[in-house]
Amino acid sequence: MTASTVESNELDAVTVGPWADYPSPDKDEWATEPLSLKSWATTSAELACAGRAFLGDPQKQRRASQRILHHHSTTAEDVMAYGINLNADADHALTLGGLVAEAAERCR
Repeated sequence: MTASTVESNELDAVTVGPWADYPSPDKDEWATEPLSLKSWATTSAELACAGRAFLGDPQKQRRASQRILHHHSTTAEDVMAYGINLNADADHALTLGGLVAEAAERCR
């Protein structure tokens, strides 16, 4: 059993935070921290929520995404890279993707 499998067993659900109320970053770049499975899943779900909320308005979606990424001390590139790495195990990726999708659906 890999470390990521053990970690995923501890992730039963993804909780979306108050992403619409996160403050705007005061800079275009900020210090980042390594993602954990939980922070990746939460960030991914919140980005999906922002995408749905501001569908058709790319500027509002971009600003919301920046607030979310800043709040979680990460970048879009890091979130994408973490997700790509998770896809190495298809079953694992499907389970985690389902948890993120369920959380994003609840934010509607």
